[in-house]
Amino acid sequence: MDDGRRRELTKPPNVASTTGVLLRLPARRYATDASTQPGDMSNGPVSTRWDSSRLPLVAPESYEVSGEIAHGGIGRILKGKDQRLGRTVALKELLSGGGTAEERFVREALVTARLQHPSIVPVYEAGRWPTGEPFYAMKLVSGRSLSEVIATTKTLDQRLALLPHALAVAEAVAYAHSERIIHRDLKPSNVLVGAFGETVVIDWGLAKDLDERLGLPADGPPSARTPNTFLSQTEGNDPPDSSSGTRTSSDGAVETPPATSSGDPGLTMAGAVLGTPSYMPPEQAKGEAVDERADVYALGAILYHVLAGVPPYTGKTSLDILKKALAGPPLPLEELQLGVPQDLVTIVNKAMSRDIADRYRTAKELADDLRRFQTGQIVGAHKYSRMERLLRFGRRHRAAASVAGAALVLLAAGAFVSVRGILEARTRAEEERDRAAQKQVEAEAAQSEAMLRADELTLAQARDMAPRDPNNAIALLRMLSPKFSRWGVARTIAADAKAHGIARVIRHPASVNAAEMSPDGAKLATGCDDKIVRIIDLATGHAHELAGHTDEVYWVKFSEDGRRLISNGKDQTLREWDLEGGTARVVASDVGAPIAPADIAVVAALSRGSVELIDVNTGERTALGPGEPFWTRYAFSQNGRTLAFATRGKLAFFDVKTRQTKRFPEKKKPIRALAVTARGELVAAGDANGTIYLIDAATGAERSLSGHSGEVALLAFSPDGKTLVSLSQDRTARFWDVAAGTSREVEGHDGRMHHVRFSKDGRMVASVGSDRTVRVWDVSGREGRLLRGFEDAIFDVTLSPDGRFVAAGGFDHTVRVWDLASMGSRLAAVHAAQVPVVAISPDGKLIASASADGDVRLTHAASVLPEGAAIAPPEGISSRLSGRRTAPKRLLFSPDGRRLARAGEDGALEVWKVPDGSDPTVFSGHAGPIYDMVFSIDGNFVYSAGADRTVRRWDLNQGSGVVLYEHAGTVGKLALSIDGTHLASGGEDRVLRVWHLGEGRERLFSGHTGPITAVTFSPDGKWVLTGSEDHTFRVWNLDSGGSNMHGIAGPMHNIGFSPDGRSFFLQGFVNTLGRWEAATQKRLEAIRGHAAPIWDFAISPEGVRVVTGSLDRTVRITDLATGEGRALAGHWDEVLSVAYLPDGKSVVSGGKDGAVRLWMDDLPDSVAELQGWLGSAVPEEIKLGVEAAEQERSN
Repeated sequence: MDDGRRRELTKPPNVASTTGVLLRLPARRYATDASTQPGDMSNGPVSTRWDSSRLPLVAPESYEVSGEIAHGGIGRILKGKDQRLGRTVALKELLSGGGTAEERFVREALVTARLQHPSIVPVYEAGRWPTGEPFYAMKLVSGRSLSEVIATTKTLDQRLALLPHALAVAEAVAYAHSERIIHRDLKPSNVLVGAFGETVVIDWGLAKDLDERLGLPADGPPSARTPNTFLSQTEGNDPPDSSSGTRTSSDGAVETPPATSSGDPGLTMAGAVLGTPSYMPPEQAKGEAVDERADVYALGAILYHVLAGVPPYTGKTSLDILKKALAGPPLPLEELQLGVPQDLVTIVNKAMSRDIADRYRTAKELADDLRRFQTGQIVGAHKYSRMERLLRFGRRHRAAASVAGAALVLLAAGAFVSVRGILEARTRAEEERDRAAQKQVEAEAAQSEAMLRADELTLAQARDMAPRDPNNAIALLRMLSPKFSRWGVARTIAADAKAHGIARVIRHPASVNAAEMSPDGAKLATGCDDKIVRIIDLATGHAHELAGHTDEVYWVKFSEDGRRLISNGKDQTLREWDLEGGTARVVASDVGAPIAPADIAVVAALSRGSVELIDVNTGERTALGPGEPFWTRYAFSQNGRTLAFATRGKLAFFDVKTRQTKRFPEKKKPIRALAVTARGELVAAGDANGTIYLIDAATGAERSLSGHSGEVALLAFSPDGKTLVSLSQDRTARFWDVAAGTSREVEGHDGRMHHVRFSKDGRMVASVGSDRTVRVWDVSGREGRLLRGFEDAIFDVTLSPDGRFVAAGGFDHTVRVWDLASMGSRLAAVHAAQVPVVAISPDGKLIASASADGDVRLTHAASVLPEGAAIAPPEGISSRLSGRRTAPKRLLFSPDGRRLARAGEDGALEVWKVPDGSDPTVFSGHAGPIYDMVFSIDGNFVYSAGADRTVRRWDLNQGSGVVLYEHAGTVGKLALSIDGTHLASGGEDRVLRVWHLGEGRERLFSGHTGPITAVTFSPDGKWVLTGSEDHTFRVWNLDSGGSNMHGIAGPMHNIGFSPDGRSFFLQGFVNTLGRWEAATQKRLEAIRGHAAPIWDFAISPEGVRVVTGSLDRTVRITDLATGEGRALAGHWDEVLSVAYLPDGKSVVSGGKDGAVRLWMDDLPDSVAELQGWLGSAVPEEIKLGVEAAEQERSN
């Protein structure tokens, strides 16, 4: 059974096989319980009348209403919570019953409920209140409308990147057509685009069942229909409040009041004409009967809007637009938007044909053509010229086509010349040869232009795909043509995909419900809907199949030694497999949703209305207490001694050794989550209100943890019991210090959560859910990963014992395996306070960081990335240096890397010898904070400047210091020329002072009208750049003493030259980094991408990239040749400092969150090497039994 929505009814929950992970009911239930589901409307004959009498009565207390989302003329949308299932829903109810409005309302509810597709908003329940008004409950959908997304685009390339959304809409409508349902009001505002690229078609209020008019039963023959079960896999975000009568973009299906001729042209018209004029076909505009081809027209109109950026028809009122739609076709797409690929123009024109017979017959045909276009295949609707076919052949077979294409043109030209030579004078032959040569040049130019446009489209799609599906992004980049030249852009996109996690895909014949790593991490066991348990060798990809289950497999677990495996499935049997001997046996029948401790000696499961304990060796079964579907939760300690179970608010512990049950006072709210520590001494229980109770298993002593604002869905203890992880419906996860009762909050899942699990070593924890994401953190909660690529809900997740690998499986028939060592950032150090400064030793071996509380740490860079390691813990790889506990202003290594200096808030200069980090030498003399310092080029002296208006020189060998000169105010900035001969300083007195260190003489440069806040020398030492609070920067010629002044938008914070001196960079308190050409002093394209001011920047040693740290909490690496940048997310707070390692392949950042992170940027720069990397970056997909399954389906 492949339909995920139907399986939601029949499948038991995914239950963890590790300590502290709880039973989840009723995410999926046994088929025998189907009739008890809330809102089940599958029993009895289905009426063809659309009146509310066919809907069951529902008690109002079933839902807790928390507010109104939107209000229309005849209905409204409420935000509510289903008290029975504990999930947030949108409740749509009719305000005035009877007549056409009621029929349309009931039609919308029942027709939409039949459509079970990932891109169609699911209906959970439809019914009547005791007062008679009909209503239905549906999923709350979060996102922006496609029309809003289109409005944010500015170029054709940006709009072409939206084609996957148009294809998803077409596929959803194609599914509806297969169910004989047409939408009749398709438009971009009825399409929602989620934060992770999800596409959802909403508002089926005008939907029509085509079987109705044929006199057929609305639900078709029994063999073709399945019972409606209004249960969902996911729960959406709460939409924003709306007081208007129109639907908001974040809502699933809010009532829209009828529009009049003077109303909003974007609203749905009611009456004889149903639909939205800008997107309706002529026959619908005339009020005639319509079929699937009306939706096809609307899909073409949506595609027109996507490509052109405007709707096909516009006007002040709906009536104005309606008249235009009736009068004739819209402005040709190719005239409105130059450069649209002709294949797409043809698809739009065919879909929007005025003649119904000339359109695609179904949305599926249109979707097929769109898919062909995206994959570079021949579009069925387009009639290709010979040249177009040649260009497409060249696109797909570039190497051969480049030779063969030229040969064909020459042969054709030669034949032409031969004929003309016979018929005409010989002198004409030369003219024809010239003409043929010109045509060949034009053909080659056209081919190059076509390939260039195709490459740009591929690039745009890869950029959009990199964070959502890294594997697909790399596959797209591999399609770039040999003539493609923007490889710097491709490298940035590829690096972004790599950072987001390239996975090894193991494709199964059906949905994957369970995944479990073997104790040694070498093998992966999976349970699948095809009734097979598979043991997969992760090194070779070879899979051994274990057949025996007679239905879908839901759960698998290895024994501690990896020699045995137990499994459970829809056939309700518990089976044990001897993996060495190859034998299998049925341990027990009529059991579901099992969990087991590490040794799998016993199993707890739900059976015959009771929680039972089953001895795996003997099959002996012990009933422990009632087990109500929907409410029962239970969790095992890893040592197999303690089993905790709860039903509603009742909680009990069972001691497996003594066979004694201990019961505890009932909680006011139902228990939604349970976890037990590895040794069974402590139990955590999370309730529907977000409270977590910690209960001592021996004494019953209890304390509560507060922090979540919504239901606690999942809990898990770390193996040592010191950390508790909780995931809540409030879309957060919390990492609790069990002893202290404090927590760190991080972002959780958007929707239903299915599983959370720790690695065996306790360093890593992973969770999955219906939002198609895998979230991975280290045990502190500081280091997080968001892994994507799944196309549907994920049911299970598992980690290797060392936490390096994570694997997850789900509805899209795949298991994906990630190597965490190959992606993202690593923690180099963790401070208790913000880190305003970091420094890198000249050889790149040491990373120094200093925090606001005076803590200075030294980290060996090699230890952050040990061979084959995952996320290295900060303990043991960074050492704390002794010294004064003062806030740092500057932190620098000496040029020879043997010393590390810190300038402090207390006016002292501290210098350590490294790498031994012995007690520092302290230099005192400044009467206030030291704001800046520089080393001499030989490393024997340090020059410092401070609030006491002095610039000082410190002799590190002699331990003495002198005042070189003074300013008339605080000195904030110092710079040393590259040859070490000149020292420049600037500060509050607005004067630039340049001191010749050898001669001991000083030069003064005046001109700024505000304090000088930035100073630097050009690499050749001939120029000094200064920035000021007067919103200018000046370029000073040291020979002539003159300067050029340039105005800028705000005060300056920092200035830096590129290594070759050809350009310089200006950093103010803005979101962009200014870039100027040094020779001409002309402004170049700024470095953009941050959403908040940039706080620090650094240029790569080779000068090809720049890294910026921003208050928007991200680090960005930008390619200076192309301007293409990528964001590095990992800091939980503002980024305050950044630096490049000398090899240019790594970046270090320090943040307000106290974290020091090391980021890799090590993809090759050469085109050949980059192409080689792209070719091998994605592991070859493993297909398990897929061919056989496809053959079976085709038969």
